[in-house]
Amino acid sequence: MGWFSFFGKRKPKAKGGPRDARTQALSNLNEVRETLLTPEREALLQQAMAVRRAKAKILDSLTDEQRQKLMLTAMRTLLREEGEPPPAPEPKSRSR
Repeated sequence: MGWFSFFGKRKPKAKGGPRDARTQALSNLNEVRETLLTPEREALLQQAMAVRRAKAKILDSLTDEQRQKLMLTAMRTLLREEGEPPPAPEPKSRSR
């Protein structure tokens, strides 16, 4: 008796393996993609991604302080309730 006989008989490997399962999953995904993603919708998504990349480049050029102020302003705007006036601008500090 060999060492591995302690664990019982080896299970036969499933035919096809993970590569075939992956190929099948990709095939299914492509079929769903073709039915849900019309050419017009795909063009719209491509355009939206291009706009997002352009805006991300603008944000990348901001300093940490500018980015923090922008985030704070956005949070205040999003959290403000309807009808509430916008907050007064913060006074600028003067360094002399």
